[in-house]
Amino acid sequence: MTSLTADSSKLKSFIAAFFSRAKKPLYLLMSLTLALLLGAVLLYATGHDPGLAFRMILRGSVGSRNAFLGSLSQATPIILTGLAFVVALKSGIVNIGAEGQLYVGAMTAALVGHYVSGLPGFIHVPLAILAACITGGLAGALIAFLKVKFGAHAVITAIMLNHIIINFMSYLVNFPLLAEGAMVGSTERIQTTARLPILTGRLSIGILIALAVPIFIWFMFRYTQTGFEMQVTGKSVDAANTAGIRTGRRMIQALFLSGAIAGLAGAIEILGSMYRFIDRFSPGYGFDGIAVAFLSGVNSIGVILSGIFFGALTAGSFEMDMFARIPVDFAMVIQAMVIMLVATPRLAEYVASRFGIGKNKMIGLFKNKSSRKGA
Repeated sequence: MTSLTADSSKLKSFIAAFFSRAKKPLYLLMSLTLALLLGAVLLYATGHDPGLAFRMILRGSVGSRNAFLGSLSQATPIILTGLAFVVALKSGIVNIGAEGQLYVGAMTAALVGHYVSGLPGFIHVPLAILAACITGGLAGALIAFLKVKFGAHAVITAIMLNHIIINFMSYLVNFPLLAEGAMVGSTERIQTTARLPILTGRLSIGILIALAVPIFIWFMFRYTQTGFEMQVTGKSVDAANTAGIRTGRRMIQALFLSGAIAGLAGAIEILGSMYRFIDRFSPGYGFDGIAVAFLSGVNSIGVILSGIFFGALTAGSFEMDMFARIPVDFAMVIQAMVIMLVATPRLAEYVASRFGIGKNKMIGLFKNKSSRKGA
């Protein structure tokens, strides 16, 4: 009897520890599943075949080598914009200005890639990337600076900067920087020395950069004083000030880093695939990054998986549109449902409780079995 009681206590401790660690990922997975189910219902209600739609998405995203490479290519910029959002949010600022910061980085990379000449590739490429990160970072830091110095609302500032930056870039690319003979607004092509090496097909080493940067950010937050102070500032400015942390400085640094990562995403698009800046080239990578960040649970490493998922969904939606005649807008609807459900964790908790998924339910079930054995 004593042995049974000890085993019961150990198992209860194990279940409690497991659910404390797995609770958040489990609810995120449930939210994702619910979003797909609701998407299927919506497809059926509008006269489409959900099974065919999801088969086409799978075929277009992971059904072949080229499809998978296409998914990775789509995922590259949104992994980085998602990470940019995570870095800012962990530091206490909502950075929805990644779209504008991406445009700044892209334009900078295009200009350095075209007008700087006489450099070997191993210098030209890093120089273009560094310049893009700096300009993107400055655009991000401006949001934090206005908040810290003047109390400006970061969200409103970021929205205004997005409009200013994107429209200013549109002016530049359609007038003073318009390439000779171009039919649409675009700059001159970058030099071959500024192009990112290609891994296979149209996939550049930009994907490797996008996979490496989240690991670096995770390390920074976990093992460095700067990362620790940024997180403390994000959780409580008052507590951080009491501890002697220069919160304003850390916020500006965090937003510079966030903007630099978004600028890097823009640089990779220019140097790795487009080879010139094209007016309104982004389909909304900066805003998709917000969705990716929330799906990851605002986790530096999690953005890799959620970014690949969103990239696969985007790539597969083209196949769905082509062969199933289902508009790609349905993929955006599913993405919106994912965010809506992830943003309402209580719904996932309610569903989990209805199906008996939870720490207390599992412990109670074990108690019942133990009591029957004891009897």
